[in-house]
Amino acid sequence: MRSKPVFTNGDRVAMAAAFLRSIMDYSHASASQRGVVTHVSPVHADRTLVQVQWDDGHVSKSLNVNLVHADRIHLESN
Repeated sequence: MRSKPVFTNGDRVAMAAAFLRSIMDYSHASASQRGVVTHVSPVHADRTLVQVQWDDGHVSKSLNVNLVHADRIHLESN
């Protein structure tokens, strides 16, 4: 079972490959998107809501399980 990632402000992140597959987003734009964590809020148990300032300028929020540390993206299964 995949461990739940823990994020802190300033971490570089990307969307998790498994999440992108689950929403049927196979675009290069989504897969190559990178950003910086700007806020983390607890939701429940090991789930957190992570706010990300993406490199293209937009800001969004995502559950921690839908993100991966950018320096670990190469470990994601395709």
